Amino acid sequence: MAADETRGIVLPRAEKRPNVPTIRKWTAREIRALRDAARMSLRDFSARLGISDRMISKWEAGDVKNLRPDSQALLDTFLRDAPEDVHARLAAMLGTEVISPKVDRTSDI
Repeated sequence: MAADETRGIVLPRAEKRPNVPTIRKWTAREIRALRDAARMSLRDFSARLGISDRMISKWEAGDVKNLRPDSQALLDTFLRDAPEDVHARLAAMLGTEVISPKVDRTSDI
């Protein structure tokens, strides 16, 4: 099984993703919104992150107030590598806007 494949779910890697929403500090609300935006079950999400489903449940319930830096990094990486439709759904769920990169059309003239 490929590193990015879990139970038939493939999340492509991306080199540069300028329109990825930025989460400064992951809270229960953002973690649950990320899982919902990815349309993943608790079990699939925890397997993809390599974290127990019980710990993900604690994160989403707000039982863990300050995630460790390595846990924050796992969520950052998941978000960075997620497809653009996941970014758009996450932004909509959090009430933020995904800003698309500006395209220089002067070279087309």
